[in-house]
Amino acid sequence: MGIRGFIHSNIYAQLVLHPVKTVRRMRVALIVEGNFEEIFARQGYLWLLNKLKPGTTVIDIGATVGDTALYFSMSPNVDKVISFEPSPVLYSKALYYIALSPDKKKIEFNNMAVTSDGKPRTISSGLAQTDFAKNKSKGSGKMINATTLKSLLSKLRVKGANRIAIKCDCEGEEAHLFDNVDLKNVYAMQMECHNYCKESLSKKLKEVGFRITTLIDTDETGSSMIGAYRSNA
Repeated sequence: MGIRGFIHSNIYAQLVLHPVKTVRRMRVALIVEGNFEEIFARQGYLWLLNKLKPGTTVIDIGATVGDTALYFSMSPNVDKVISFEPSPVLYSKALYYIALSPDKKKIEFNNMAVTSDGKPRTISSGLAQTDFAKNKSKGSGKMINATTLKSLLSKLRVKGANRIAIKCDCEGEEAHLFDNVDLKNVYAMQMECHNYCKESLSKKLKEVGFRITTLIDTDETGSSMIGAYRSNA
């Protein structure tokens, strides 16, 4: 492959060796934030990255500080990354990091939740993460708008997005996120899946032609990482 081929194919190497000062600042910021190791050094979403076809739109659900948006935007196979992060705290940080990226025009970052019912959720203004499956619209805090995966995919089809991949880390909401959703333009997904819904979710995806791969087995949080792929989409 050679050193040039390695750098071109390895996003971690691209980020470390990138000559642009703002990218170096972004790297340092992500290291301080604590997100650099998981996403870039250990490449926690490398499985999905390697499945991406040219002209892909990536839907990034649970985008935290924008690290996965930045990660996927660096792929030449990605035309656009549409990210959703409900936490106002993480959303504000993400906007700062994304502004440093030379690929920022590829990224659309939304302070919204993607939920099974599309109803707004309440989140504390100081809360970094939340379990939306348990925190419907109750409690005090800031009301965050939401959309559904069904609505999002429908709008993307109207815009002509024919190749869609999904990264999902939505703290339990994945249990019913895919109910009654037309996934015909989606060909690859990687998601954190809580054990109480892993079997039923895997069954739903298999019924529409996806092959399921367990990437990380059950961890201390009671969740695992699964990949779903089909070549005929």
